[in-house]
Amino acid sequence: MTIEKPTAVEPSDRSLQGEMGAASLIFTVMAYNGPAVCFLGFIPVIILLGNGLGTPVVLLLCGVLIAMLAHGVVTMSARLQKPGGFYAIITAGLGRIVGLGAGVTAVTGYFFAMLAGYSIGGVALASLTSSLFGFHDVPWWLWSLVMLTVITV
Repeated sequence: MTIEKPTAVEPSDRSLQGEMGAASLIFTVMAYNGPAVCFLGFIPVIILLGNGLGTPVVLLLCGVLIAMLAHGVVTMSARLQKPGGFYAIITAGLGRIVGLGAGVTAVTGYFFAMLAGYSIGGVALASLTSSLFGFHDVPWWLWSLVMLTVITV
């Protein structure tokens, strides 16, 4: 297996083309940040059940790691002829098999993050409705299904 070195793109080829309006840009940024926002709901639980002061330090280290990853993605995207998501970058650097494996891993991770988001949302909604309206007999997973239905519709 040979690894081809990505070639630099000429400055004239780096201009943006197409018509992306403000709404398209907003929805694109929201889609990119969706998985990260899902984990923000777990921050209070991590601080409560975790090691307290160590939690902000871990979040800071994760921020540094994400900044390093962003730098690598931007650098690699500038050198690829057909830049894209992680699949395109990993495939260019490590080959098609590893790129496909990384894509499947990412989709699997996003799926479990979605399940975790609905789970914590169901638990929070069950607690809220129990406190405010007295719905003590409704299980959390039923609230998760309600959230899934409302969000899907």
